[in-house]
Amino acid sequence: MTKYMASDEFIVWLESLSGMLTKIKTKYGGIVALVEHPDWDENRTMHAARLVRALRHHLRSIDEELTDYVKEKFG
Repeated sequence: MTKYMASDEFIVWLESLSGMLTKIKTKYGGIVALVEHPDWDENRTMHAARLVRALRHHLRSIDEELTDYVKEKFG
């Protein structure tokens, strides 16, 4: 059992997201090529777009809060 479950879980999520974005870039060349790929379910495109917009909002907020915290805590 890990002592730092919250940070471990958060870092694993970030690494997974970063890995997926790298995979999209290297395997497909970008998001448009991914959603136009025969293996993509076109019916999920609008849902994916909504999730990306929500994620962008959350990431912006996390970035601002964490950046402020780091500046205050570590200078």
